[in-house]
Amino acid sequence: MYLALYRRWRPKNFEDLVGQEAVSKILKASIEQNRIGHAYLFSGPRGTGKTSTAKILAKALNCVNGPTAYPCGECENCKKLDSGASMDVMEIDAASNRGIDEIRSLRDTVKFAPVDGKFKVYIIDEVHMLTIEAFNALLKTIEEPPPQVVFILATTEIHKVPATIKSRCQRYDFRRISEQTIFDRLKFVASKSEIDADDDALMIISHAADGGLRDALSILDQCAAINSHVTKRDVQELLGLAGVAGIFALVDSIVSKNPAKMLETIDKILSEGRDPTQLIADLIQYLRDLMVYKETGRAAFYETPEESLELQKDLLKTELLPEMLKILNETSRELRWSVQPRITMEVMMFSLIQLVEHGIPKIYTESDQLVQKSKPQSKIPEEKSKSNNRVVPFPNAAPSKSVDTNSLDGKKIWQDVLDSLQRDGKRMTFACMKNAEFNRFDGDSIVIKFANPIYKQIAESTFLSDIETLLKKVGCPLRFVCET
Repeated sequence: MYLALYRRWRPKNFEDLVGQEAVSKILKASIEQNRIGHAYLFSGPRGTGKTSTAKILAKALNCVNGPTAYPCGECENCKKLDSGASMDVMEIDAASNRGIDEIRSLRDTVKFAPVDGKFKVYIIDEVHMLTIEAFNALLKTIEEPPPQVVFILATTEIHKVPATIKSRCQRYDFRRISEQTIFDRLKFVASKSEIDADDDALMIISHAADGGLRDALSILDQCAAINSHVTKRDVQELLGLAGVAGIFALVDSIVSKNPAKMLETIDKILSEGRDPTQLIADLIQYLRDLMVYKETGRAAFYETPEESLELQKDLLKTELLPEMLKILNETSRELRWSVQPRITMEVMMFSLIQLVEHGIPKIYTESDQLVQKSKPQSKIPEEKSKSNNRVVPFPNAAPSKSVDTNSLDGKKIWQDVLDSLQRDGKRMTFACMKNAEFNRFDGDSIVIKFANPIYKQIAESTFLSDIETLLKKVGCPLRFVCET
């Protein structure tokens, strides 16, 4: 039966641990000095070696030569543990065994002596998934376990582990593994596994793994199953990456302020099976590289050709890049909950074009800025916060639900809506609504006219309720109607 790469190349001793040298050094020293803890807490991102380290520690404690920092790997105890057949090492997945009954059952087995080795080791993975009742049941056992028992708790969300549990464990933090370290390991594994993989393909995998070696090995495994010769394009297609050419074209459409070309480029990228979330991530990476390149003259990310950055480095003002990245990061968060991620992404792209065309919006007028200069610096952040949350009332807005539209200045009201959106930092809404102008009042409705039907569609599907809520907030409860 085929064994996945991440399982085949799981480290068997402390020397094989990749990217966690500090953790392995401390654990080896504590074993050599016979300072073995009764409970350990391993925390860190997924795929960084927490479970592997737990198994190595269990092997080090139960090797026939142990406790030893250098388990032989040849004795019966080591072999049983490597094959998952050891009766002295219990692996528990807290995600599926999270209740108090499971922990009570565990507590009942703790009192029994080890079968083969010197220690019984309980590895509880994703321990943060336990219920409060289960944590309480585990607490006393972790605090005073029998001398032959060692607990190793692993979690990717340390903040969800109760302080009472943390305080009773030796805590070790596992860091994200560097891209270069992952690349070196992938190259080694590929050569030993007879996988023909291009270096640029391995570098893309190293970046996409986000510090997790297990994820990197899984991606390599998938690519090798698709093609005997793993290329950069294979990886891009598997991961849904847009590629530099697509991102270059997208940035070009933004800096040239060409919405039609932008939508065409997005459509082409998505039609190739790309995902809006991944497209945003790729654009963030590219603009970040562009920002670094403008300042240092070199690319920060291996995949971005310096030729592309050189062509576009003078097309965007340096001060715009951080603002664009801020908008993109906000959009990335919104996409998680959006029922129409493509529309959400397209609105964001429109806002980027608006940013390029009009620059960074000014929160204050020039007179406000003159007043600010005369005030103590300690007062300024407080007042900025207040001004960002302030909604300027519309002129002649009636406090009641009934509004006499004959007494209202529609153009002034609409301008006040835009000013309020801009002041409150509603960038995406403002970017869309800025393309509309007041048309007329129609009964209990304010009718806005868009020149471009695309903006009208986006406004109606995404921002209509936001505008109506804003109208109600200022005492002008009009319905919001869009036309072209």
